[in-house]
Amino acid sequence: MSGTPTLKRLRQDKGLTQREIATAVGVSPQMVSQVERGVYGVSRPEQWAAAYGVSRKRWQAAWEAGREERRERAVGRRDRGGIE
Repeated sequence: MSGTPTLKRLRQDKGLTQREIATAVGVSPQMVSQVERGVYGVSRPEQWAAAYGVSRKRWQAAWEAGREERRERAVGRRDRGGIE
């Protein structure tokens, strides 16, 4: 895993909740969770970056870190015989 913080970590470091991010970008908290884990991308990354209080570039790197973390967990489950 890279040393780049995930969106979840950026949000937590700023003391924000998923609900607060959701309100700022006009989506559900569940969507924020999915985006933070890299399940979904977004159509307005600048708006999301502003909600997290970071640059678009930093937001994108954090999104990619979350997606990679999710992939690594999935591979680990598969390697242990889990279903993916």
